[in-house]
This record gives sequence, C-alpha cells and structure tokens, in this order.
Amino acid sequence: EYMGSDVNLAIASKAVVIGFNTRADAQARKQAENNGVDLRYYNIIYDAVDELRAAMSGMLTPDKKEEVIGTAEIRQVFKVSKIGSIAGCMVTAGVVRRNARLRLLRENVVVFTGELDSLKRFKDD
Repeated sequence: EYMGSDVNLAIASKAVVIGFNTRADAQARKQAENNGVDLRYYNIIYDAVDELRAAMSGMLTPDKKEEVIGTAEIRQVFKVSKIGSIAGCMVTAGVVRRNARLRLLRENVVVFTGELDSLKRFKDD
C-alpha cells in the first residue's frame, strides 16, 4: 500500500510512483491527484520492467545541439585518381575546423552529411 511519504518523495523529485501488486490508500491517491503525481500499478513484473526501460531510454537519449561555426562556398572541384573528388572552397563566414561535422548543400538540398576528412590552406599568389 502506498503511503503519503511515497507521494511526498515523488512530489519533491518530480517522479512517478510505481507499485507492484499494491494500491495507494485514499489519502495518498488524493495527495497525488492534487499535486500531479502519476501513480502506476502493475500486477505483472515484466510490464513494469518494460515500461521503466522504455521511459529510461527516452529520458537518457542525448540531446543533439547543432552549432554553425562557419560556412564555405565550393569554388572548384578537383578530380584525383585513387582519392576521389576534392572541393576547393572559400570560407565565407566563421571558421572551418579539421574533423568538424559538415553538411553539403546543393540548391538548398542536403546532398551529403559527414565529417571533414582533411583541411589544407593555400594563400592566394
């Protein structure tokens, strides 16, 4: 049987109260309802474990944040045997770093997403 102390802990930590083969008493149910605490009951342990696993995987997924550090414009493409194509670029804003993630756009459509393999800098003559 759930007690008021279980619900108080859930309120303080913004958690869910999970019960296996048990029910909340009337006072705990009312307190949970007034404070927006979710009470969940399970009679089959596998259902509780599956739901916990699903909730944890949803909570633990990393937040991916994209930060644009620079933009470059491809001026010329060089074809090199055994290597492939090399893009001659000019940085138009910000910086370009080695091993940075990049997205190649052609007419505002993404045609490649990946990492920069190498970076070389040549000064104008």
